[in-house]
Amino acid sequence: MITNGYDNAARIFLSFQKRITWIKQISVFPSSEKEMKQFIDFKHLCKYPIINYYDFPRTIHNIEVRKHDLSLNNNVSENDYDTLVLGYFYDNMWEGNVNFGYNLVNKALEHNKNFFVFDIRIYNYLTNIISNSKYKSKVYLPRVTSRDYEFLLNYKHLPVAKCPILMTIGTSNKQGKFTTQLKIKEILEEEGYVVSHISTEPQGELFGADHCFPYGHMSTVEISPRQFLQFLRTLCNAISYFNKPDIIITGHQGGLIPRLALNAMPYFPSVDNLGFLHGILPDIIICTINPEDSIEMINNTINVAYAYTKCKVLFYVLSPIMRTQEEMYDEIYLNSSKMLNEIDYQKRLSYFQEKLNKPVYNILNNDKKLLIKAIEDACSR
Repeated sequence: MITNGYDNAARIFLSFQKRITWIKQISVFPSSEKEMKQFIDFKHLCKYPIINYYDFPRTIHNIEVRKHDLSLNNNVSENDYDTLVLGYFYDNMWEGNVNFGYNLVNKALEHNKNFFVFDIRIYNYLTNIISNSKYKSKVYLPRVTSRDYEFLLNYKHLPVAKCPILMTIGTSNKQGKFTTQLKIKEILEEEGYVVSHISTEPQGELFGADHCFPYGHMSTVEISPRQFLQFLRTLCNAISYFNKPDIIITGHQGGLIPRLALNAMPYFPSVDNLGFLHGILPDIIICTINPEDSIEMINNTINVAYAYTKCKVLFYVLSPIMRTQEEMYDEIYLNSSKMLNEIDYQKRLSYFQEKLNKPVYNILNNDKKLLIKAIEDACSR
């Protein structure tokens, strides 16, 4: 039997803003990183005012920031914000940019800033410095630990989630699954629905996600794949029971199935994606696709999802980014993608709509009423 004490603990566990009360205003670095794009495009959805955008010296004239008329500077002052949000700056290939990142972190420490970090390497660096110094800064890393798993097991006998669960799946990475989740959350909340969000991106908590399961790049999920299923199903049930949303939304990382043969590799990310899919067991699926995807690849993806969930795709979301095959297989080709112009985008959208026999949407520009009606109809079946 669940006690009142456990009830309070669960509500804190299922709310980032109840767990972390010391964040008031944030700055983000590096703003040119993929994971930081939402802080620019969806600044209005972030739960905390964004004071500064910092970036690498090599990309100081950040086009994405400038076109939104947002401030970009590389000076740390004492009173302008309290928490620095740090992405994966250690991955940058230019040593000067990495050194700049460490200098920025050290300046922030001197000004008693707190830190919300994505990268466990930076987390370890900061916690080591703080524990052996006069600094009192707080450091938070989104993660799932064995202790979290044991805590959540207290709620394994809760009833199955009463609200529908919507999940975005996709044919590859970097195609807007998280953006799709944020947009759907926004339009449903504008309609008056209570939406809960399980994010697999570390920045998700800053956008109001009830919980984070960051198993993607530099995963900080510290439980075994075998424990995914029970943790995720119990998490959905607990969110439904304690937070009482009208709908839960989430999405996996990367592509659901590999684009290349598995060969003799000891590990493949698709294994985690299948575990996540089976653990969540969504009622509604939205599939994100790329302009250069083959119909065979798309059908293979949705057939795998159906095999695990018996859930058909509600509609597709077409990314405007045309990516080369090399980029999909190798990060070194990251800059080989290009944005389709509106005419070419509409041609691809019409092509997929005809071949897939399902609606295909531009999630950023499509009629909100159409999207809401599609989701409402799916939930009422």
